[in-house]
Amino acid sequence: TSLGGTLLDDDDDNFRQYTTSPNPPQSKLNRRERVAAYVGGIFSSDAALSNPDSPQARAVKWIADWDDLRLDVPGDVGMEVSTFSASRFVRRYALAVLYFATGGAEWEDQFNFMSYMDECQWNMQVDGDDDNSEHFYGVFCDEQNHPITISM
Repeated sequence: TSLGGTLLDDDDDNFRQYTTSPNPPQSKLNRRERVAAYVGGIFSSDAALSNPDSPQARAVKWIADWDDLRLDVPGDVGMEVSTFSASRFVRRYALAVLYFATGGAEWEDQFNFMSYMDECQWNMQVDGDDDNSEHFYGVFCDEQNHPITISM
């Protein structure tokens, strides 16, 4: 099968079509296309990635173009990407999809989501209104840095 759809070009006002084989020569694709090729068909459907307004396509754009960490795209030619690095890439992508799917830009508190910080630090303490208690919201990880709880 092939992965096909529409991605925003580097100029966000222009769209262009792309078609790649399941194992495209990564060196011929730009970063956004490499991210889409990696997540497409495994973690997100071609239909979702084809719709530039979908949470999945917006997450691809963010992780490819705006994420300050610029994690290596798993499978890039010449890149040795550890299992941990690939897992972290997928976690960051999945949390970005969650952010866009739930209207994260409109959240009252951002919980450090979409920041340069490690995704296990995408959380914050919020003081309770009436009972002087403290509440923790966001992403929480175990000792191996695997997200185990998302509290919103």
